[in-house]
Amino acid sequence: MCGVAGICCFVTAPLGVLFGLAAFPTVSASRGGLRGHGLAATGVILSSLITAFQFSSLGLFRPSEKARMAACQGNLRQIGQALESYTIQHGRFPQASSWCDAVLLCLPDQGRDVLKCPSTPRRTKGESHYAYNRKLSTLRCSTPELAARGVAAELVVVVDSLPGWNRSAYKSADARHTGGANVLFLDGHVKWVRGEEVPKVRWDVPPAVPAK
Repeated sequence: MCGVAGICCFVTAPLGVLFGLAAFPTVSASRGGLRGHGLAATGVILSSLITAFQFSSLGLFRPSEKARMAACQGNLRQIGQALESYTIQHGRFPQASSWCDAVLLCLPDQGRDVLKCPSTPRRTKGESHYAYNRKLSTLRCSTPELAARGVAAELVVVVDSLPGWNRSAYKSADARHTGGANVLFLDGHVKWVRGEEVPKVRWDVPPAVPAK
């Protein structure tokens, strides 16, 4: 019943706008012979609002998933830059229990929004929508030093996750982008990975190469 009512509103509301607009010249030309100028205006306004609501409910005024996924990837690139700055300053990767706080220290201007994915419906205060590779927690080297081990383009750093703060993950991600997840790798590039492929990418940190 609600679906039928919604369809009726979607069809009749635009017609109401058109007929209301068409009636304005006739009412105005009648010089008082026809009344209802105010009612016609009210009808046009209400019909316009109903039409806008219907289009909004169908998602026609919302960013496409492709645009939201691109915005999410932009967030992850900024997170990667922040984590690299942190590792260079401190000589180690942040702890899994405080990595979001570390990102905010290095990105004070962007605030918490950089840690929120636009594809996640629940965007409440104090939440992040990303998880940190727990294998990197407190690793005592900088991003460039770890990249020198030959895994810069392969090693996972941050992935899409369920809402939370300072969440960490291992071989899992929230496949919210058309069946896949955005993944930030050590070299700073971000890639969409199909959900079933997430456990297969590199999560484990390679051992340090002994000095010769």
